Amino acid sequence: MIYGLDIFKGTAPYYAKFRPTYPSTLIRWMVDTLKLDGSQRLLDIGCGTGQFTLRFSDWCQDIVGVDMEKGMIQEARKCQKMLGVSNTTWVHGDIHDYLNQTPTL
Repeated sequence: MIYGLDIFKGTAPYYAKFRPTYPSTLIRWMVDTLKLDGSQRLLDIGCGTGQFTLRFSDWCQDIVGVDMEKGMIQEARKCQKMLGVSNTTWVHGDIHDYLNQTPTL
């Protein structure tokens, strides 16, 4: 089955409001398993409204969320602002858009 690029168009406000949060036990397990200590960088491709992404703001130095749906990125920015998180950047597009705007190290 092939889905169109706009399959999630218009759903971001509902996703942000009604999507259950990820349990703290899952986040803690990932932090422990990946040995996150605040120095890592995180790239979340298909980040949606950033609910999962933002849970790592205390555990990663820099975070980038990438999503193809503009509304999802807009909701992620709202949530980031509401939480007062400053180490997260959002990219509207796909992985190629992210790579094209990232300077080569």
